[in-house]
Amino acid sequence: MPHSIKFFLLITLLFLAVNAGYSQGCCSGGTPLSGNLDIAANPSKTLSVRLIYDNNKLQDLLVQTKELEDKTRTRLSNSVLLRLNYALNKRIALTTLFSYSNQIENVDFLNFSSSSQGVGLGDIVFFVQYNFINSNKTGLSTALGIKAPTGKIDRINEETNLLLPPDLQPGTGALDYLFSSQYARKNIADKNFDLHAGLTYRLTAPAERFNNQQIYEFGNEFQFFTGLSKSFYIKKSILAPQLTLRYRHTDFDKTNEIKTANTGGHWTYLSLSSSYTHSSKVSFFIQGSFPLYRNLDGVQLTTSYRITTSVSYSFSFKENLEVIDAF
Repeated sequence: MPHSIKFFLLITLLFLAVNAGYSQGCCSGGTPLSGNLDIAANPSKTLSVRLIYDNNKLQDLLVQTKELEDKTRTRLSNSVLLRLNYALNKRIALTTLFSYSNQIENVDFLNFSSSSQGVGLGDIVFFVQYNFINSNKTGLSTALGIKAPTGKIDRINEETNLLLPPDLQPGTGALDYLFSSQYARKNIADKNFDLHAGLTYRLTAPAERFNNQQIYEFGNEFQFFTGLSKSFYIKKSILAPQLTLRYRHTDFDKTNEIKTANTGGHWTYLSLSSSYTHSSKVSFFIQGSFPLYRNLDGVQLTTSYRITTSVSYSFSFKENLEVIDAF
């Protein structure tokens, strides 16, 4: 790419950063709600509490599939999520997902530097899960839900006193609809090898900004994943390393029903992870995700790597209910 074009792109990004209150976001950051809609297969009358920490480093600047040798703009997105899942019975479970995000974006170009930060409680997700198959070897489940617009969308840049772009806000301001489906098969090819696959879809809606003078809508989002895990039994504990391939696609965003430049695209990630479960109650999880292929619309800052960790604890109410029923 000629140096003149690179220089033009850098000046354009600089202009967008300075005028963050009026420009639209072009990053694949934000609170990772869709990526945490995996379906849990918990025993009946069990409450599972999961605390998730997500660290997303965005430092790769791409023009479609071409990565530019430019590090003048970086973003660090830290999110904390609390997920509550309660299995009513063998078929039906209810899940709620709370979120908190802290996103910091820095621009350092020539003699100019700026920093923007979007912090706060994010949107809340509610969904109902139905298990079509829930046996010892096979699981097939689906879930329907909504994302309620509880997160703030009016955070400002303290340096410029202008409204932050939509993708730096803790919330989206819109009521979205969610669909998720998941398949799992245990003991394939070899004993203790498990196959897992699933997909999620988020149907977005528009939200009003700038005192109802602008309508912004994030693009619909589709994700698909598939992978293998191997279980190792250590007394009453299970160690399960996993290899997962994940594909993500988002449509372009819209501003006042017009396509927003530098939004939307295709991402493919490779995830290496491991879970450790002790006595079927406590579980720990860590995952690192790295990009394999990206084809983005226009110029976008996107993920260099992502680290996710979580800890879960399950409470069983079945024994207590059996005691009550006995009286």
